[in-house]
Amino acid sequence: MPNKMIVIRLSYIVFLLFSAIHSFAQQINVNVVVIHPTGKKFTLYVNNEKVNNEPQAIVKAYNVNEGWCRLKAEVEETHQVVTDSFLIKPIEKNNNKEMTLSFSDHVKNGKPYTHFDFIHLGEPSGPKQPIVPELPDYLSKLTEKAVFGNIYQITNNKPDFFKNYDSVTSTCKINIDEKDIEHFKFLLSKSNDFSNRALYTRKMILNNCYSADQLIKILNTMEIEMEKLKLSKQAYFHLLDKQNAHMITAVFKFKTMSEEYLSFLKDLKNLDYQKSLQCKEPVAETEFKQIYMLIVKEKYEHDKILQAKKQVVNHCFTSEQAKKMIDIFTHDREKMELAKAAYPVIVDKENYKIVENCFSFSENKKEFINFLNRN
Repeated sequence: MPNKMIVIRLSYIVFLLFSAIHSFAQQINVNVVVIHPTGKKFTLYVNNEKVNNEPQAIVKAYNVNEGWCRLKAEVEETHQVVTDSFLIKPIEKNNNKEMTLSFSDHVKNGKPYTHFDFIHLGEPSGPKQPIVPELPDYLSKLTEKAVFGNIYQITNNKPDFFKNYDSVTSTCKINIDEKDIEHFKFLLSKSNDFSNRALYTRKMILNNCYSADQLIKILNTMEIEMEKLKLSKQAYFHLLDKQNAHMITAVFKFKTMSEEYLSFLKDLKNLDYQKSLQCKEPVAETEFKQIYMLIVKEKYEHDKILQAKKQVVNHCFTSEQAKKMIDIFTHDREKMELAKAAYPVIVDKENYKIVENCFSFSENKKEFINFLNRN
């Protein structure tokens, strides 16, 4: 009999403990906040119950009880459906708290998948219905015929860039602003095609005018250093504040690129000086021979071209004299560089076509003739 009473009492104690734990567990509840890190709007379901009627970028579910919490999110823009679950443990530190989760992309076994990463557990925040600012229309989707600031319009599902730059006057009808930069970045974010992104950047640069600071933001969207360098040179003539052109070196990762861009700026400055010479008479033959020897005695091609370019900044030459200097060089690259640099100080430009014979390759001869035709 005593043993039976002990069993009854133990059973009763276990029942009371279970009831107390169960009673306490029912009090555990948390708010669950789910955010999309890139601002995409979504509809959230918690344990199969719809939380928000209108898609939002931040969604809060209130008073979620302990136990397994099943989540499903339907992303409006991409139609992606993300499902996941996590355990809300019945412990005091979870009670009346706010858990924040975020969409997170991963790769498993070579396949991409998305789930929700735990971000934070803290005190409840915000109003009962969180205020979520609407994303601007221009950051939501590329709509047919939609106009994106001063930059482009969507035509046949492709961006049609406005031509704001006048190459004759080197001016723009409209100067872009910071919102236009955002329009441009948004367009890039919508394209996964590398060639299209490069094309959009080229059109952005060639069709507009901008400050050095704005150009830096545009160039920083590019990955290939040589393309950055090429476009930064073309962009110089579109700059509203050319006195700040040296700032563009900030976009280059490699010192050699920065140095080449600064050399380009120096060549432009030299060009202005060459034009001021108003060359009508060439240097005398005795002086030309001295200049010629200064170039020849340099040991390396790099030093030779620097010396030659220095001389064509400060002296005037005939076409024949220029040809003799150009023939000092072995490779077409240096020959072309000097041929173009010397052109402003040639006194008989009508004869400068003879320099075509300095080049080894037909494509370089064609490039030189095209240069003459443009000038």
